[in-house]
Amino acid sequence: MVKRYEDKLYGYLVRLTGDQHLAEDVFSETFAKVAKSAASFDGRSTFSTWLYRIARNAAFDELRRRGRDNAVQVGPDDLDSLRRDGGETPLEKMTREELGEKIRAALLRLPGEQREAFLLKEEAELDFREIGVVLGCGRETAKSRFRLAVGKLRELLR
Repeated sequence: MVKRYEDKLYGYLVRLTGDQHLAEDVFSETFAKVAKSAASFDGRSTFSTWLYRIARNAAFDELRRRGRDNAVQVGPDDLDSLRRDGGETPLEKMTREELGEKIRAALLRLPGEQREAFLLKEEAELDFREIGVVLGCGRETAKSRFRLAVGKLRELLR
């Protein structure tokens, strides 16, 4: 179970919290909570929706405990361990990293609700109904937040 969701969930948590070490803690805590609560999973939503809801709540609980809000800053080196070298030339790698940094900076400028909807759609590959469940809003609200995020990102990346 962990293997199936680990990369996407971990990437989501790093971007959500802005802290690789905190994301690791929340990742572990999430799967501990899932194991403890497995019997309470009622199937009203998909497993991935339930998992991301637990992870999101665990992340916000931990951010509150540490006295931080969810508008975090991600430094350029914070995600290096998530990158995989695909045999690129140095110029290609530099161009990709520069673009990645621009995208990360633009993501951080989004309002929290829009950033979350975008990350859940693009990183976790959830559909809008599932995103709504995770965020505690309706499908159309989730879709609206995602579209607003995409529009804002286009504007910021021009």
